[in-house]
Amino acid sequence: MVTPAMDIYSFGMCALETAALEIQGNGDSGSHVTEEHIVRTVESLEEPRQKDFIYRCINKDPAKRPTARELLFHPLLFEVHSLKLLAAHTLVNTTANISETITDEVVCGAGGAGGAGGALAWCVRAGQRCELAARDLQPHAEKLEKFVEDVK
Repeated sequence: MVTPAMDIYSFGMCALETAALEIQGNGDSGSHVTEEHIVRTVESLEEPRQKDFIYRCINKDPAKRPTARELLFHPLLFEVHSLKLLAAHTLVNTTANISETITDEVVCGAGGAGGAGGALAWCVRAGQRCELAARDLQPHAEKLEKFVEDVK
């Protein structure tokens, strides 16, 4: 069945090829790209946020892949200025009923990801999984609100 989750998978593979420049088994060698090739290529990336972003996109279970809207809030997109700007423009231009503030949008509208105190994102620090919840945005909310307002 063709769903938007297929597009997210394709986007993840494009992101992987862009980040790694080459996936073993892809090209003129006549071999096929296997799951092993993909995992090895993702693991060769140095940036943990890139790995997380790509692994989320290429999750084997389509129901567990993020939506395009959820990807807009991935921490990786806020690390690279041009991607941060693209994410903000996309959010502003595609939100039919934009909330009063972008933090309201994250808390209430990110597919339930941040609602009711749930984790918006997570990372591994010193071997421990650390989660970022909507309540953690408060110290940075004003800066994010100003950035999105400038994009509008």
